[in-house]
Amino acid sequence: MTLLHTSMIPTEFGGVRVAEQSGSDELPPLVFVHGYPDNLQIWSRVFSALDGSGRRLVAFDWPGLGHSDAHTGGATPFHLGRHFVAVLDALGIDRAIPVGFDMGAHAVVAAAAKSPERIHQLVLTNFLADGDVKTSWDIDVMRRLGLNQIILKWAPKVVFERAQRTFLSEAALSAAVKDDLWDGFSRSESLAHLRRMCAGYQAALPRVTNLFPAIDSETLIVWADADPHFPLVQGRAVSSAIGNNEMRVMSGASHWFMWERADEFARLLLEFLSS
Repeated sequence: MTLLHTSMIPTEFGGVRVAEQSGSDELPPLVFVHGYPDNLQIWSRVFSALDGSGRRLVAFDWPGLGHSDAHTGGATPFHLGRHFVAVLDALGIDRAIPVGFDMGAHAVVAAAAKSPERIHQLVLTNFLADGDVKTSWDIDVMRRLGLNQIILKWAPKVVFERAQRTFLSEAALSAAVKDDLWDGFSRSESLAHLRRMCAGYQAALPRVTNLFPAIDSETLIVWADADPHFPLVQGRAVSSAIGNNEMRVMSGASHWFMWERADEFARLLLEFLSS
């Protein structure tokens, strides 16, 4: 699997690494956002699966993460929501269809609630949607005790290797994607920013959850039901709180479903967009 071709674009939050696939200027582009410890390359198979769809595709590394420039500013979902809008501005995109995954989903929820005029439709996938709903035991313990910040500081390799073991059910990452993810994740600047994000996200999670009813955009919720960290009950919580949504379940798919089940995910996206 070859890596997506990338470039750097200037934004008000510094240089941001982006990957683009050209498509119609008449259709709102799909903008894919990542969680951690991944970056934009986790979407490489989805880009291939959507090749020929006629839709412009964009993915980017969040400011301060992956291979984007270091960022020392705020790191709550609301800050990242503003980063998302800044990336749209830099790319000349008026209205987009964000595909929010993991910690990226919280940011696009914030953007959809705070800047609804920039959101055409919305796609949300496996993330911590409700702090009072079941997650894996390790996610629960780490976020409640703040252990994620300690582990990110002293044992980032443990985090990265555990992600590969628990985020995938069968297929392994290609060597090129694995190396790119690790190189971006292991930078001291990225790890410092992630530690701030963990603290900021934990504090802001109830406010993000409270935004769900305020989302007016037509929303697709896609949930991998074999995700060991964010089980289907999390997706059901999102679906019950957002008014205008449809939900699709990827049976047997794990957290990095966009790598293992790219064709299926692409089909669900195109069905949603065509309807």
